Amino acid sequence: HASFADYLVAPEESHPQPWFVEPAVGHQLLAMGCLHVLHTQLHFNICALESSYYLNSEIEDLDRHIAHYISSELAYASKFWPKHLEGIKGKELDNSLCSALNDCFPEYFLYWLEVMSFLRCIDVALADINIPKELIHGHLGTFFGDAQEFIRNFGPIISQSVPHIY
Repeated sequence: HASFADYLVAPEESHPQPWFVEPAVGHQLLAMGCLHVLHTQLHFNICALESSYYLNSEIEDLDRHIAHYISSELAYASKFWPKHLEGIKGKELDNSLCSALNDCFPEYFLYWLEVMSFLRCIDVALADINIPKELIHGHLGTFFGDAQEFIRNFGPIISQSVPHIY
């Protein structure tokens, strides 16, 4: 096996291993977990900034604020929920996952952008928002298309100043 991950997902037909993970199922569980974290931890002014007049680079002790207010779980969930959606490839998104997406977005979209800006990942947000846009149809799929345009148009200023999201 090339990697530990390959070992976990390689099916052994002759003697199934208890640690075998079906990749699509694993990604679905991780996507659900990420969406739960986003739904429970995202909120307005995530880093409790006292003023909306400063650029991110002008905020005193910004890294300390980020470490204090953005948990490692929230950072992971914010960066990787689209990648876990992508990992489900070939399998239709089930109702619980669609419901979790609907619970998070569009309501928490701007709060997610706050986190992505603080993590210096607006470029990642722009690229990865295409994943749900391509996978989801209907109103929510349209929302993700609009969200991609929003990030494309306003991402440069959002990456410099989180409060400029609003």
